[in-house]
Amino acid sequence: MESGDEPLWTLKPPLQDSASPLDQEPIEFQKLRKWQQERVAKKLRGDYESLRLHLADLVNDSLLSPMRIASMRVEGAHKTRPSFLSFLINPIASPSSGDAPQDVQSVLHAARQVSDRLQRADIFHSVSVRIERSRDELAPPEGVDLVFSTREKGRFYLKTSTELGNNEGSASAIARIRNVFGGAETFEANMSLGTTTRKSFNGSLSLPIMPDLNTSAEIGAFGLSKDYSSFASCSETLRGVRALVRHGEPLTGSHEFAYQAVLRNIGSLVPTASISVREAAGQTSKSSLSYTYTFDNRDDHITGTRGFHTKVFQEYAGLGGDASYFKAETEHHLSRPIVSGATLSLSASSGFLWSFASPSLLPDRFQLGGPLSVRSMRFAGLGPRDGSDSLGGDLFWSTGLSVISNIPKRGNWPLKSHVFLNAGRLDALDRSRTFAENINSTLSKPSISAGVGLIYKFDPIRLEVNFGLPLVASKSDGTRKGIQLWINLNMRNSFSTLDESDSDLEQFSVSTMVPKCEPLCCFSDRLYFTTFPHPAPNPGTLNRLAADSNYCPRVRPRPRGFPATTPDEDASYYYFTVDDQLLYLSFFQDWGPLNIAMVYKACILVHELLEDKDLAAHRLVLYSSSDPRRKANAALLMALYVMIVQRRAPWEAFHPIAETEFMPFRDAGRGPSDFNLNIQDCLWGIWKAMQNGLCDMNEFDIEDYEFYEKVENGDWNWITPNFIAFASPVDQNWIKRQKDKDDSGSPAALASSTNNSLALQGKLPTPFLNCLDYFEKRNIKMVVRLNNQLYDRGTFLDRGIDHMELYFDDGTNPTDEIVRTFLDVADRIIEDGGVVAVHCKAGLGRTASLIGAYLIWKYGFTASEAIAFMRIVRPGSVVGPQQQYLYLKQLEWSKWAAIDEARKIQAAAVVPSPAPAVITPATPPADTDEETPLRPSTPEASGSALPLPPVTPSRHVAAAAAAAKEIAPPGQPRKTPKGKRSAPAHDSDD
Repeated sequence: MESGDEPLWTLKPPLQDSASPLDQEPIEFQKLRKWQQERVAKKLRGDYESLRLHLADLVNDSLLSPMRIASMRVEGAHKTRPSFLSFLINPIASPSSGDAPQDVQSVLHAARQVSDRLQRADIFHSVSVRIERSRDELAPPEGVDLVFSTREKGRFYLKTSTELGNNEGSASAIARIRNVFGGAETFEANMSLGTTTRKSFNGSLSLPIMPDLNTSAEIGAFGLSKDYSSFASCSETLRGVRALVRHGEPLTGSHEFAYQAVLRNIGSLVPTASISVREAAGQTSKSSLSYTYTFDNRDDHITGTRGFHTKVFQEYAGLGGDASYFKAETEHHLSRPIVSGATLSLSASSGFLWSFASPSLLPDRFQLGGPLSVRSMRFAGLGPRDGSDSLGGDLFWSTGLSVISNIPKRGNWPLKSHVFLNAGRLDALDRSRTFAENINSTLSKPSISAGVGLIYKFDPIRLEVNFGLPLVASKSDGTRKGIQLWINLNMRNSFSTLDESDSDLEQFSVSTMVPKCEPLCCFSDRLYFTTFPHPAPNPGTLNRLAADSNYCPRVRPRPRGFPATTPDEDASYYYFTVDDQLLYLSFFQDWGPLNIAMVYKACILVHELLEDKDLAAHRLVLYSSSDPRRKANAALLMALYVMIVQRRAPWEAFHPIAETEFMPFRDAGRGPSDFNLNIQDCLWGIWKAMQNGLCDMNEFDIEDYEFYEKVENGDWNWITPNFIAFASPVDQNWIKRQKDKDDSGSPAALASSTNNSLALQGKLPTPFLNCLDYFEKRNIKMVVRLNNQLYDRGTFLDRGIDHMELYFDDGTNPTDEIVRTFLDVADRIIEDGGVVAVHCKAGLGRTASLIGAYLIWKYGFTASEAIAFMRIVRPGSVVGPQQQYLYLKQLEWSKWAAIDEARKIQAAAVVPSPAPAVITPATPPADTDEETPLRPSTPEASGSALPLPPVTPSRHVAAAAAAAKEIAPPGQPRKTPKGKRSAPAHDSDD
């Protein structure tokens, strides 16, 4: 086509405008392309998650396969000494205990440990690991090499900054050399100029000294000049060196041992300096050993709402120089919420100085007073004075009590109000009196102040505006009535940072980066659900961000036919999560659903937040991380809340999240998962239980549930008001006696003797005794045993509880004769008002299979509903091929129920005949034909009856059931004490 020619056709948009676009298709081309890209990205994410989960299943199925580490290699560590890498890796690769990795699981664990150590050494930007077949010809067949690919950080670092806070402003420059000698050593030099600390210098070299990197050593030199003219008419200059060893972290407790040698000089006296300060002027030296312990688990270091902080410092000076003393100092801080929106904060500090050469030197004494210790007092305004100069003291204490509360109806604001009460005292030791008398004197004459104020907190800023009054003060105390302003700001404006790995200048800013959440799923006008990329941010961070008027989350549009939801820029949101509070304890690869006690706790939490007057104007957002396991568990909790508490139907509870992708739940077996449950199955299972009176949250006893579900207390759960599922009691003494009888072989020894079982019950294990006492009190009429004998059945008979044997192999499915017998016996007892307790070895697989059959036969549950309901009330129920068995048999059992009901109606019209004998319990499958019978014989009612249709299942159902029986049973789950169980690992936790 030549230039100027008209086109032969006109391009049209891919979709024509319509009055009712399908699937919410956008109209404009740019919006359409964005919509298509989002759909493709969503599909790719789904495919990626699916592949990742398949890979995880493959790895988990191979965890016990043999594997040995032949060698470990670190690639890319060009500036790091090989001896240092061996120092870190060898204790893991070749432990001194000789417990070297022997299988895939232990090799993966070792790889994770090494990767974690390399990351914590702070010399690598990134560390990735791969497993390769060993190159060594002498390596065993299962030998592998662990190869760690690394990228080292730059060695040189330079930063300038300004700081303002604690009544001081300063400018500083920091230079750092990382990995100085190739062993994760760090040299750092810092120079600063300020208002109070006029100038300072600090240079240090630190290095790890233990392979676990929890212990480090540091040597350094320092110098600084401080201006004390505001309270002591002088300045102090220090020059010194120090060496220290540090172990641990503040969160778990850190220990620091240090040596310090310092030259101090008191000088630059102002003309009005007192005689005492002039006498203290001049140069002194100090050589000391010190120990510092720090523990801090507060949720926020500036305005913590819960947690505890403590610091203990002890110092001995006298190894040379002028100073000779022992000093001890403590700091403590405790925060606890008292009511919604209010926090009680209690702080206390104390210290004493015992000088071996009287009097103590001015630089070694304590100073007290000001907003950091006793409010409404001037800085360093307490204690002995000479004129206007504070001389410090040898013994002090201070304490503070404050109640910090939200501004009414503005609980998410960073502005808080507080009421405070402070007290303290600083004295010089009187050598003419005993130490106890000095302490009593100091405690009996405190300086006290009180007041109210406002706190503005925006990390890392804390600004206090207080109005306070000194209530009690000594004549020498420097008091300050009225308004006090205090700024605690540790804000660094970084101008530039030079890193040789980037070879350019990077800009730094102090800001809170919070990832965007998925569009909110609206459950009601005030209830929403969403997810954040894993790991999810802290609720406090989100709620501070939500106070920003520019922050407005998106709301997922509702399907056609429902009122539209548009972002409300004036709405206030309150975020909360249960990811770290409600954790599923897995048996193997299972991860949910959460049990009924956690559902109960979640309902209470959501309901209390809805009823909270401080949050009456807020929309509540339950969020979780994007980890598919946590996401599915959290979404199910929210749906269960609106169904249980707000009385929504299952389809209404599921509707807000119907278009969201969720990972299905799996069983607790060790085999591959081939039967999945979804959120809808769980909702319908609980709903059907509620409709039939089998689940009433108003009557739920959470203390009873959480106590007896523990292995050490009995391990049982109420499935319905008429069924208890429990693990088999074990009587080791009885088992031993039975073995001895079998070995002896004499007829007298083989004679069964149950008349002395009551006398032997006092020697039973605690879980067994708990079971007997509880069952006797709670109207249990029958115990059904499905496993091998691990106790004497007479133990229950002596308590007036009937006992039945219905054995079938672990991991397999019951015969129709066993199911029919169980249904008839259980229904007879339940109709008479009794309770049936069922157990196998663990009380999970065989037990839940029979109880599930009863739920399907009696109440019309589907197999998926029954399994989902039982897993919520007793996690781990129904394992492996037992899931397919319930699914294949559900229609046949429903037919049984219809025929049984018809026969009851017919029997009611005729004279009843004597009840038939109960079918003898089945023998173990090993001794009988395990083919699925077409239909067990059911006693017919006497009298004339209408002909009934045959109940023989179709040949397809019978063949499928027989095939399910041939599946090799996987390893069955066993519950262990909670200390040995853990929440399932999540993707980014690895």
